[in-house]
Amino acid sequence: MNIDALKYMIEMLKGIKESGKKFDLREWVIMDKEQPVCGTSCCAMGYAALDPVFQLAGLNMFVVNLTDKPEDRKPILLKTTKDFNKVARKYINPYLTYDFTYKDGNTISGFEAAVQLFDFEHEETAEILFLFSSYDSPGNGSIDQVIERIELLIEKGEENFFNDYYGYND
Repeated sequence: MNIDALKYMIEMLKGIKESGKKFDLREWVIMDKEQPVCGTSCCAMGYAALDPVFQLAGLNMFVVNLTDKPEDRKPILLKTTKDFNKVARKYINPYLTYDFTYKDGNTISGFEAAVQLFDFEHEETAEILFLFSSYDSPGNGSIDQVIERIELLIEKGEENFFNDYYGYND
């Protein structure tokens, strides 16, 4: 488990909260159709994919426009929310999808990207941290709840964290 990357994630999320940026654990990136330029919201891993430190570590996010125009289907690398907003203004439609890569350039799922970035033993660990439905308390997946879970993971270690969540240590 990459504790340094997890600690950086906590600091990054605290910075997101302090800046007042929108946070929504339901999707990597959500565009407000009414205000695509200032209405962008990301989850923890969406912001990580737009963070220069995590990009240097090998995490990248691409947007793909799935319209009928083949010339518009090439993946566009997103380095910042400004990049996302530029694409959103051009392609305001429900056909945008996202692909992620880590180090080798092969497309992977969002949770697999988290597994590789943080060197988790279990994909479920990424889901416990970053999947909206894994939070069943009020405020489902608020930025504070995600930070608390990451801190708990660091404190307990992955096996104990994983086993406690699923009730194996009872």
